[in-house]
Amino acid sequence: MKKEYKSQRLEYQKVVDSHLEFFTEFLGSPVLTRYLPLGHPYPRLDIIDYCQKRIDHWRRKNFGTFIISTREGSEPVGYCGLEHVRDTDFIDIRYGIKKAFWGRGYGREAAHWCLAFGFKQLGLQTIYGAAEHGNIPSLTILKQLGMGSCCDVDFYGDVVQYFKITKAEYLKNECPSLYGRDS
Repeated sequence: MKKEYKSQRLEYQKVVDSHLEFFTEFLGSPVLTRYLPLGHPYPRLDIIDYCQKRIDHWRRKNFGTFIISTREGSEPVGYCGLEHVRDTDFIDIRYGIKKAFWGRGYGREAAHWCLAFGFKQLGLQTIYGAAEHGNIPSLTILKQLGMGSCCDVDFYGDVVQYFKITKAEYLKNECPSLYGRDS
């Protein structure tokens, strides 16, 4: 499996058909789906649709969600990426780490890397992020990214806290030695 990009400890590969197995495991977990739009494990057809939407986003927009793994191993530890929210102009950062890899800072590292990718490689001007009010780990990561809370929104049937950061804000506060450079 070819890794396309790297950060300090992680490697990133755009989502392809063979990642259906990863999404089946991830989206089938009650713990990992608690704060996702359905709030519970996804049915098989929804998982297939979810994976296909990630692939289609890459095909249409030439950016999207990455499967992440450690630089030492090939097992996916999670996902992270930038995608349009439904049919809006909002570009959202999204991430999720498998429970076996929680507490190692992989979500934060991947999210920092994705911001750098979005602003420096894609030339985005603003990136948004959302988390349910009770999802403390995701809210913490969004704040650590330098994102500011801007409002509550309902894109998927649940009200979530919405955050944003502009390219100017990111460049003012970036820490390239940790996350912003490909190696």
